Parts: sequence; C-alpha cells; structure tokens
Amino acid sequence: ETTYKGRRLIIRRTRLIGDQAELFPNWRYFGFVTDLEGPAIELDQFHRNRARIELSIKDLKEGAGLEHVPSGKFHANGA
Repeated sequence: ETTYKGRRLIIRRTRLIGDQAELFPNWRYFGFVTDLEGPAIELDQFHRNRARIELSIKDLKEGAGLEHVPSGKFHANGA
C-alpha cells in the first residue's frame, strides 16, 4: 500500500499456480486506487466483490437481451 496523487494505491500480489506457473513462475499483481478508509484487505475484498457484480450486470445486458434496460418508458420499467 502507498499513495498515488493523494489517494491510496493498494496492490494485491498472488502467486501463480498450475499450468500457468510453468510458463510464468512468478507473481501476478492487481492494483486499485481508492479514497475509502479502512484496512487494505477489506477494501480489496470490497473492490473484488463490486467487480464481480459489475461483470454480472454486463453479462445480463449483453447476453440475456437486457441491453435496453432501463427503458425510457415508466410502465415498461415496472414490468
């Protein structure tokens, strides 16, 4: 954890395992910048959960025909 332009920069490091580790036998890094307060581990969990939710919404809109949600018509949204 460090600061970047006045905000918190948190980097998570994970060791590669399995077949991928044979090709790249090192570490994989994931980072994010945040202005939230709290322990770095809890903020990492929060951001990963949020990313999972956003990917689910993207999959629904692109794969399940919900690309026009919400509609411009009030009653259509209620249905």
